[in-house]
Amino acid sequence: EMVELLNDEELLVRDAALGGAVKLSQYLPPARRKIMAKMIAEMCGKAEGKGADDVAMLSKHLGPVLHEMMAYMDSDALGASVTFLGRIPHAGGEEARRWCAYNLPGLCKACGMQRCDRVIVPLVEALASDAGVAVRQQLVLSLPGLIDQMGMDRARERLRGPLLRAAEDENEGVRRALVATLGVALPVLVTSWLPADEVQRGVACLGGLVARVTGDHTRWREELELMRALKQHAQQLPTHAVTDVFVPALLRTMGASSPPVGRAAAHAACALLRACRNGNFRLDTCRRFVTEWGRSQSFAKRLLFCEICWGMVESFSRNFFKCFFIDCAIEVLRDPVANVRRRACALLPEIKRSLRAQSDSVLFDGVSQAEQRLLKDADRDVRTAAEEASRVQESGVKSDSEDAELQKDEGTVHGTLDRRVITITQNGHAIDMSDFVVKKAAPVGTIGKLAAGKAGLNKQQVLSSADIAKKGTGLSHALAQAAQSSSTTTDSKIVASLKAPASKTPSKIPAPRMTAATKAAAAASAAKYSNAAKKL
Repeated sequence: EMVELLNDEELLVRDAALGGAVKLSQYLPPARRKIMAKMIAEMCGKAEGKGADDVAMLSKHLGPVLHEMMAYMDSDALGASVTFLGRIPHAGGEEARRWCAYNLPGLCKACGMQRCDRVIVPLVEALASDAGVAVRQQLVLSLPGLIDQMGMDRARERLRGPLLRAAEDENEGVRRALVATLGVALPVLVTSWLPADEVQRGVACLGGLVARVTGDHTRWREELELMRALKQHAQQLPTHAVTDVFVPALLRTMGASSPPVGRAAAHAACALLRACRNGNFRLDTCRRFVTEWGRSQSFAKRLLFCEICWGMVESFSRNFFKCFFIDCAIEVLRDPVANVRRRACALLPEIKRSLRAQSDSVLFDGVSQAEQRLLKDADRDVRTAAEEASRVQESGVKSDSEDAELQKDEGTVHGTLDRRVITITQNGHAIDMSDFVVKKAAPVGTIGKLAAGKAGLNKQQVLSSADIAKKGTGLSHALAQAAQSSSTTTDSKIVASLKAPASKTPSKIPAPRMTAATKAAAAASAAKYSNAAKKL
């Protein structure tokens, strides 16, 4: 009965019969399968003489047919099927070529790697240059399946050309199809392992896709796919592409997109910063996160800063987060907008886990006080979020061993986080001239801000070079006074000395008891810092 239906004069009957034969074959004994396979191979040999409709019908079912029956085909039947497959781009109509593109992953699996280079790769090249938009679009959608069948290394050699042509395609539908497949195809399109000219072409194509997709609120789903692909494959991208193309595009997207896209862009930007090996660019971008989002006048940006903090916690060590983000993270816990406070409550477990060192006791006390205020907040949702956060004993973002590996890797990029710091004394107190963040023996940011206030500066002010030159002398005296404490001085004593009223004549500030050598070292360090500030 099935043989009779396969030879029916009506095309729709033959189409249904061929689909049924493929499903029925798994229940037939091997001898019957061989008869069925031979008959289908004969249909492939006669299809071109019957017309484009027959070719389209066979193209529709050829992938499942070969997958189910290839093992039962003799050399003549297999040769006829493969010959028909290779002639589809030239002999079939647009519908046949579209079905051929659709079945490519199954055809690749059926043919195996031995026939892949001889049959499948020329077929992909022909379909990538097809005049039909639907054919090219379907080919792009089938490429992830082909990459899975071929493997990443083989796919980089054989499928990168069709992907580049798709990225440069003049048709919007083809480019949209490529965006939807970037989760799998991006490492083939762009990877730092390729030659420099090939990398540059891939970066240009991907950068063009990013520029076309981002900023168009009607295409937010495509924006989400793009952000997820960039985050997933951040390690594949070369550093110059991260710094020059992708992170700037993501920062623009974070400032002018819908909330879901903005959150995805924030996480992608953090992952790209992790992959970036340019230490200066990393630190500059982190400062932009704090100044443009964490301390923005817009509550929406401050809300997004909470997502940025989560992205940094996932991608960087706790020490890195503490050095650059913890001060502003504590500030958003006191935000006047309830939604911001509610979202910031989720950061509490990670903030507390970042403050485990003995030198972090002052900041830890401040976080504990902020948590108590949130537990008594006037907003019910904030109270609920704070209660849930307080019940979390250990954060599950990363283990201590993973955090240690991240911190070790950060050391290869930055040397140490104190690399840009001018030391005031030899007992471990230091100040970063760019943002006055005191590191090492002092809690991050606390003493620097207090010293800036003692020198007559606003604690929240972002200092320019002119401000540093103008206020440098007073600030150096204030820091020298704090640094003249002995090596066993606690943070609370340093903070208390900085909170004391500033003298109008800093040079007459009475110094604590100390040896002559320590006093000389403190004076020399203060003079050195003052000169450096004047130069800036």
